[in-house]
Amino acid sequence: MPKITTFDKRNLTQFRADFATATAQLQKDYGVVLSVGRVTFTPTTFRCKLEAQTTSNTSIIVPGSAGRETIEAQNFVHLNYLHGLPTNVLGAKFTSQGKSFIVTGYSPSKRKYPIMAKTLTGRRFKFAVSTIRTAIAANQITYSSTK
Repeated sequence: MPKITTFDKRNLTQFRADFATATAQLQKDYGVVLSVGRVTFTPTTFRCKLEAQTTSNTSIIVPGSAGRETIEAQNFVHLNYLHGLPTNVLGAKFTSQGKSFIVTGYSPSKRKYPIMAKTLTGRRFKFAVSTIRTAIAANQITYSSTK
């Protein structure tokens, strides 16, 4: 790759891919997963969030999360008692308005819709706790062993 004179979407996409390749050995050596978050840029600078997660055996893995523990999943395990939901709802499949979703976590900053879920294609949605309770009561939820 030639030297970058100005940042643009194309060369930052390539930079991200090269960064992943360059850090692969570090990730393996230290037992972490590095991921680059959202990137903002000007012609002369760019900023991004770099997140490192451990890959210990105590991780909470949600189906479809590429084998990574998520902060939302951690939040669900530690904060589910606030709404009286069982821990095994994390990773469970439920139906809402005719579509299937998988519960992926809990976001405490979203007061009205704190339950995070995604479709089988990976699109993310947020739900009210009452939606999950209704699915449990109507037996429209399929639990999975994801831990």
